Amino acid sequence: RRLHKTKGLFLYSGHPTLQGLYCGDSSGFNNPLAKTLEPNAKNWRLLLQIDSNDEAGMMWGDLGRLYFWIKIEDLKERRFDRMWMILQCT
Repeated sequence: RRLHKTKGLFLYSGHPTLQGLYCGDSSGFNNPLAKTLEPNAKNWRLLLQIDSNDEAGMMWGDLGRLYFWIKIEDLKERRFDRMWMILQCT
């Protein structure tokens, strides 16, 4: 099932990666820095999510997804150069 989408609320599971924390296992979420980042999650929005799709020739890692995140204030100012892309796959 493909889950391409645009716009959405920030999922906390992606947030630590924006600060350079490794989240391939629980170590990033157990890092003391992760708890300090949680309140800032409300300032981010999912701009675009692209799922792997064999038919379209798009494969991100092992059936992964690309997430494009942007801060609300940057979106209002159309500062797409400040957007972050996160690749998550199994």
